[in-house]
Amino acid sequence: MKPATGAAVAVTVTGLVLAVAACGQALPIGPAPAPTPAPSPLAATIVMQPGLGQPAAGRTCPAGQVKLTGPGVPTATAGSYTSTAMCFRKLGQPVTFTTAGVTVYQQPAGTQPVKHPAQWEVRITLPAAEAAELTTVTTKLAGTKDQLATIVGGQTWGVPVVLHPLTGGEFVIGTGSKSQALQYQRELLKPS
Repeated sequence: MKPATGAAVAVTVTGLVLAVAACGQALPIGPAPAPTPAPSPLAATIVMQPGLGQPAAGRTCPAGQVKLTGPGVPTATAGSYTSTAMCFRKLGQPVTFTTAGVTVYQQPAGTQPVKHPAQWEVRITLPAAEAAELTTVTTKLAGTKDQLATIVGGQTWGVPVVLHPLTGGEFVIGTGSKSQALQYQRELLKPS
């Protein structure tokens, strides 16, 4: 299966941005925001599923693939058809995070590694036990063309390519606006 190209790269700017330039053209984390709250149980679990995706070409995906939808799925246009879904072939077992500190902050504009505008982000800080799982899954994917779908409440918040392992127990979900970042934070922290 051919991996998604331009659409997959575009999601790194509006979808999940993994810390320390861990995905294609990822933004650096930049200056530290306000202190991250101590990790606490999440209202909605975060599932990270390794796999390989491409824009959905129709209503259904080929056998052996699942359809991903949500704000972090790249939009792709082919002729007169615009896809807002992705067909995703799962590669390996997902990891699930149930505890984290969640902070909303604005990533300043910059020029390294590429020029980028200011962006609102949600920083996820995992406790040590779950941080080890993040390191394991990102180490397996680093340097491959495989992707890491981040799914919360059945919605895909990002599908980046991982360039480097994440060993610090943190990752960032990039959003399109401050209101979307605050919405993501509420989804993760709302009372159950």
